[in-house]
Amino acid sequence: MKKLLFLGMCVCLSSAVLGQYSISDTVKVMEVEVTASRKKHLSDGYKTLTIAGQQKEQYNQRSVAEFLQYSSSLNVQAYGSPGALASLSLRGTGASHTQVNWNGFPVNSVTLGSADLSFLPIMENHEVDIVYGASGALYGSGTFGGAINIDSRPDYSKHGFHNSLSLGLGSMNTQKAVYSFQGGNDSLQISGSIWGDKSDGDFEYYDDIQGKQLKRANADYTQFGINPDFSLKLPNRMELSGGLWYQVKDLNLPAIMGSSPKDIENQKDSLFRSYLQLKKSFYKSSLQVKGAWFNSDQHYTKYSPDLETYIFNSRIKSNAFYSDANYRYFFSNRLSGDFGVTYSYTTADVVAYHGEQSEYDLGLIAALKYYSNQLRANVIVRKDWNNSFKSEILSDVGVSYHPMEDKLIFRAAFSQKFKKPSFNDRFWVPGGDIDLKPEKGYSIETGVNYTLELKKWGEFDVDVSAYYSPIDDMIVWRPAGAEWKAKNYQSVLTQGIDITANYRIQFNKLAWTTGASLSYNKAIIEELEGQSVDNQPLFYAPKWLSSAYSELNAAKWGVYAGWRLASKRYYDKDETLDPYWLINFNVYYQFQFRKQFLRLSGSVDNLLEESYQMVRSYPMPGRTWQLRLKYSF
Repeated sequence: MKKLLFLGMCVCLSSAVLGQYSISDTVKVMEVEVTASRKKHLSDGYKTLTIAGQQKEQYNQRSVAEFLQYSSSLNVQAYGSPGALASLSLRGTGASHTQVNWNGFPVNSVTLGSADLSFLPIMENHEVDIVYGASGALYGSGTFGGAINIDSRPDYSKHGFHNSLSLGLGSMNTQKAVYSFQGGNDSLQISGSIWGDKSDGDFEYYDDIQGKQLKRANADYTQFGINPDFSLKLPNRMELSGGLWYQVKDLNLPAIMGSSPKDIENQKDSLFRSYLQLKKSFYKSSLQVKGAWFNSDQHYTKYSPDLETYIFNSRIKSNAFYSDANYRYFFSNRLSGDFGVTYSYTTADVVAYHGEQSEYDLGLIAALKYYSNQLRANVIVRKDWNNSFKSEILSDVGVSYHPMEDKLIFRAAFSQKFKKPSFNDRFWVPGGDIDLKPEKGYSIETGVNYTLELKKWGEFDVDVSAYYSPIDDMIVWRPAGAEWKAKNYQSVLTQGIDITANYRIQFNKLAWTTGASLSYNKAIIEELEGQSVDNQPLFYAPKWLSSAYSELNAAKWGVYAGWRLASKRYYDKDETLDPYWLINFNVYYQFQFRKQFLRLSGSVDNLLEESYQMVRSYPMPGRTWQLRLKYSF
């Protein structure tokens, strides 16, 4: 109760401060906007991958999972058929070690702890950033691998209304449609997307367990979603923004390799997310107050045609309430301080829990940031209180040095981290353990980014980063007799190197861009249940991941080719999945009629029809194609 009263006092004080000051200009200090989000403002020292505008066009009508699967050297784990579960595991860690945020609020499942990337479409009105090894003090629980930030960004420079309608047709009777809109003026901006897609998911594959060629059955899905956002400038240098995200998916689950059951498995997922944010700029400071409510509902059934009855019929419901207040004060034109408070209350109603479960978290954050043309640094301290576990004080230090402005950047970061057990880890019966300890550890990383401008011969840039991250008490589910149980691994270590290089050159109206990336990761178990282990690899953590691409763009057309390689992955102590490599191809042609555009594009994925699995017993599709038509007006 005292913590709730404290939160209420913070909100009241924030409201009082809002009424005391007003200014006439947007406050900027050393090119840093006062109202930038806390996660954006305090990001020095970390490698970040951004999904740019051209990439959004290439992967229009696709999910974040598909984009990362075909165009990056990141470890995506997809469960076969289109529309099926897909997750991201960064730097050798598990899917629950990557925190996914929508406008600053985590969308990871309350019950599982991970996020389904097949539920994250690439939308025109969103910015998507992937932060490697994100700060524990800044983000909170679950960033040993990193974070994905999906943010709505208003563009007040765009006046009038802009629309686009995209239609798609592809393999497996895949059909897609997306309508996007954006409009407004200097004071009001609204944007959003409405989308729907369906697929039969019935591709042929080789079943290496049964030793024969088969065809996927009962793998179809349908999906619908809507995501409107708005931003409104108010008097006295205030801005009000908010958004909704509603999405439903009806997915049939096919049999895994090695089995041919007649039972019909189905999963219906629905989610509703909403947020509201108020920003206020003062002469030397700013205040942001925001809140969100998330609701999710998953209904799983397994029906037996022979028995004409349901073998399983379960429902998982969850709710999450979030609030966040952050006050930023600029002591000088180079030094600022952030002071924040976060609060969340989550509930889950699951039959396997034998009753509804709930959890609250209260967090306090304090940070200092120094900013100059050559040196940028931030120090962050965080303390969380939870009704079920104790969290130590977390600290983070991030530094970036720019001796040649942004042409040469050295960066380094140290971050203490933790991850709380998910609701399933603690409450699932059988197998959950209420006494599980939170995972804890730290990460150290360093990197350099160099850009070489060759004038008429183009531009070359390279980025190299190295990291070291031990984890104590990592939580895993392992078989114990006939049942699976959650347990704490005593000591896990992930370490490695990420390298990316890109080259760009312009020939009159023709632009050529090419690049490659390579990730080496050594993720091992050092100690298991008090006993030393001889460097046993973590499951589904490939040691090598690599990708390369080349792209030609002119005024009206473009061609893109990409390549991706993943080394073998352990799925059991002595069992591995074979390495695989993929080639994908995209091409487009664009027509213009005054201010209207018509873009025709096509793509082929897995061009050489590689047979592979990302997760054991879940075959991935062979060669697939898609045709897309986009009309912008």
